[in-house]
Amino acid sequence: MSLTSHKTYGPKGIGALYVRRGVKLEPVLRGAGQESGRRAGTENVASIVALGEACRLAALRLRDHGMRSWKALVLKRALRNLRAWDLANSAQVDHFIANSRNVAERVRRIYGRDADVVLPPVDPDVFALYTGARSGYLTISRLVPYKRIDRIIEAFRDLPALTLTVVGDGPDAQRLRSLAGPNVRFMGHLPQTELVHLLQRSSALICAANEDLGLTVIEAQTCGTPVIALRAGGYLETVDEAKGSIFFDVDEPGAISEAVLLHEQRTTDPWAERLREDMAPYFRDRFRARIRAIIQGSVEHG
Repeated sequence: MSLTSHKTYGPKGIGALYVRRGVKLEPVLRGAGQESGRRAGTENVASIVALGEACRLAALRLRDHGMRSWKALVLKRALRNLRAWDLANSAQVDHFIANSRNVAERVRRIYGRDADVVLPPVDPDVFALYTGARSGYLTISRLVPYKRIDRIIEAFRDLPALTLTVVGDGPDAQRLRSLAGPNVRFMGHLPQTELVHLLQRSSALICAANEDLGLTVIEAQTCGTPVIALRAGGYLETVDEAKGSIFFDVDEPGAISEAVLLHEQRTTDPWAERLREDMAPYFRDRFRARIRAIIQGSVEHG
């Protein structure tokens, strides 16, 4: 059985083959001796590790994707073997870099290794500060079940006077459209300029998935836009309720609608500049400097 990484939302260009014991494989391309002579090129270790993590997340989210039958059992067994393969290959990694403390802790727990945290880059010129009028709520996501966009849409059923804009596309789009009321609009995939325009002028960005970090949250706050987010995962590192953003504790429609109503009660936008200031560590010039320093240190110390 073959597995393509991007089908589990892992990186493109990597995959895995689940082979029954006793089956003999012959390489199509011949080169060096990687993978007992079966692989013709150098291993892409970073993508292998990323595939292992994607498999771990996929196993956790099988139920979200409606897989409760024999297919789930087969896939779980394959993923279990892939995780073992991933763990064995991780020993070849010279240096781990994580995009959040949340991910660094997972690296330590799974691989028993420390990871340097390098915050992902945001272009402050593209995501410019906006201090004008704001209206309506926004969620930006690939439309797949684990992103919990359905919970956000259901929350706005109880908020008919408020509007929600959904940006993004994916296999769950048709189902989500069927759940939406007249105060919810779908924009599909948007060019970056239009996306930034929406981010700058929305009352708040809403995020209900448990993310490793959540780059869109950082981009929104760089524009001065508050965030309404699940109190979990990477959002705990990037969202500050003292600066105008709001957490909800469970990914249920009632909790989300309560958070939106709380945001509605607040006065207009005194936090835009402070939100942007807090995102300065994510600006791309600092990212480049940090990556350069880590690579240089790794080379110098072997």
